[in-house]
Amino acid sequence: MKHTIRIVVVAAALAIPAAALADECGDAVRDYNDILAQLHTANDDFTACVADSLGRKTCAREFAKLQAAYRLYESAVTMYTRQCL
Repeated sequence: MKHTIRIVVVAAALAIPAAALADECGDAVRDYNDILAQLHTANDDFTACVADSLGRKTCAREFAKLQAAYRLYESAVTMYTRQCL
């Protein structure tokens, strides 16, 4: 009888981290998707600025936003890899 109780306790203990990991993976996926949208927007803004400038503008502000979005993207990829793979 004691042996059966131990197995149930161990199984329950193992289920809790699995649920926590699933939540963390879900958060990582949500964050990745949010940041991916930001990256697309920043890329579109930079591309539009370059196209519209006709060589008269460096589009430095738009490029800085694109770089910042890419850094967030790198972080999101790292978190996704850690939490989901």
